[in-house]
This record gives sequence, structure tokens and C-alpha cells, in this order.
Amino acid sequence: MNKTLLILTLILSVVISGCSSKSEIQRLDVSRDETIEMDLLSYDGDAAFEITDAYITDNPGKEKIDPEDIDEHSFVMYESQSGKVEEAYRDEFLNHNGTMKYGAMMYVLHIKVTNVNAEYKNYQEDGFDTPYIFRADNIFMNFIDEKGKAVLSKSADYFSGSRREGRHWSYFELKPGETKEYAIGFIVGKVHRENGVSYCLNQYTPCVSSMQGGLEQPAKQYQIEWEDRRECEAQSGMN
Repeated sequence: MNKTLLILTLILSVVISGCSSKSEIQRLDVSRDETIEMDLLSYDGDAAFEITDAYITDNPGKEKIDPEDIDEHSFVMYESQSGKVEEAYRDEFLNHNGTMKYGAMMYVLHIKVTNVNAEYKNYQEDGFDTPYIFRADNIFMNFIDEKGKAVLSKSADYFSGSRREGRHWSYFELKPGETKEYAIGFIVGKVHRENGVSYCLNQYTPCVSSMQGGLEQPAKQYQIEWEDRRECEAQSGMN
């Protein structure tokens, strides 16, 4: 093996090992408004993301979450009385009074983001007239086991500014030096079925990751102390 080939082999081995490395899980203290490190792909510059509140609810109506801001295509999985795992979409699992059925619950994050000097490089190709465009759903929810394996990686189902700023439901404009506060929510059921395997999500640790999502990619994971505000579990069954 010549010297050049040896160097290329060493470089390739480093790149491969870097791509397959496990994501780091970092403890996040919401009470201190700690900053989330976001890998802003397709952006030049920096932005700062802070989580100011994190809680679980099965009564979005009580939390003043507008059902119209919940993606109509969002769904939860539940186990029927026959033991079969079924899917229920927004108009099925969400009651008129704001409570949720089928054991569904929403993990809600309140986020404060400041655009330091970031610009979206592909804004013209995507049809925007400004480079100061961000996506609220660039933060993912991951349910992981004790070995750090992701059972479920899902995008946000709710964004508090979706109907006010138009276009794609998760986009918003933020110029350098400006700060915006908003909320996003991840809706899940008690169970999740993947590749023929059923998982009880109550047995897994929920984490938040940056825009790449999923533990199979090199995104930093944040474990949060979620405040539990669920009150309707007793009557949020299948009726």
C-alpha cells in the first residue's frame, strides 16, 4: 500500500467512525433557560435557542392550545380492546373540550430563539424573499431506551404561530438581533408500533434533539425534566 492510499484509508476510517458515533445526551435544566445547540444545516451564521418551559398535558384546551394550530395529519397509536394497535388522527383523538382520547398526551416546549446573524442559504430556491427564515419543527422528540436507542423519533405536531405567519405551518421570519418566543408540541399515545414490534412509550426516556433528529444521526440529545400537568387520564380513554 503506497503512502497516498494509506492516508486516504485513514481519513475514510475517521469519517466513517464519526458518522456512526452515538449521539451525546446532555441534561438540560429548563429553570435556568439553558441554550440548545442547534446544527443549522443550510444556514450561515448563528442563532441561540432556549427552552423556557417543558411540560406534559392531556388537556391542551386548558393550556390554551388552539386545536387549529395542531397539524390535522398528526396521529397517535393505541391498543384496542382486542389487543390490536390502531391509529387515531387529530379529529378522532381530540375532544371538543380540548381533552384528548386514547391515552394521548402532548409534550410541550416553550422556546425563545434569537437570531444572532443567521441567514438561510436556500431561501430563494424555496420561494422566500428574505434569508431570515427559520423552522419551528427543526427540534425533534426522541423516545430512547436505556442503551440510547431511539424507539420513536417524531417531528412537532403543534406550533403556536402556525396560522399567523402563513406559508408552511412551521416557518417564521426572524431578522438578526430579533427574538421570538413560541411553543411546539409533540403528540404521542401510550404505545408505538414499528416494524411489527409494539413499544410502551411510558417505559422510554423522552429526549429532544436538534434539527437532524433521530439517534442514528450525530445530533445532540437533551434530556429534560418535564412537568407533568396531566389531569384527564382517568376519563381520556376510548369514549
